[in-house]
Amino acid sequence: MRSPSAGWLNSYGRLSIFIPNSRRPWSALPLGSPASTTKPSSSTRRARRVKGSVYSLHRPRDARGHEQAGKRFAVVVLASRYAHLSQWLVIPTSIRAALAPYRPQIVVAGQRTLALCDALIAVDPTQRLGDPVDYLSLPALREIDESLALLLDLDVV
Repeated sequence: MRSPSAGWLNSYGRLSIFIPNSRRPWSALPLGSPASTTKPSSSTRRARRVKGSVYSLHRPRDARGHEQAGKRFAVVVLASRYAHLSQWLVIPTSIRAALAPYRPQIVVAGQRTLALCDALIAVDPTQRLGDPVDYLSLPALREIDESLALLLDLDVV
């Protein structure tokens, strides 16, 4: 696997990510300009999703047990470099869950909600994730990372 220092950084020190059907990296595109004039396919749209993105989460057809039915959101916690995988790690959110040290408060689409880090799930992004809703701030993403490290007993460097 190539490290960012092995040529993935552009001349401004930013990570260059290439868009399918485009000859320019994302960082070289003007803000607000589309990568191409045609609407991207579902698989192309999925490839652009990155860690920290918030999506609507479709409920499973057979929701049972602790899996909440109804409308909710999911925060992608899978590292962006693994976005090509068929299963993504996401954290569901809830406005009704009880507060806990491993459930950081985040703001999604202007509404306060809890990230249920203890309910980390793997989902097929083409089946369970809907439209993008929001993107978490860096401090909120750090809180989620710290909560996951606490739950999984990981040493954070």
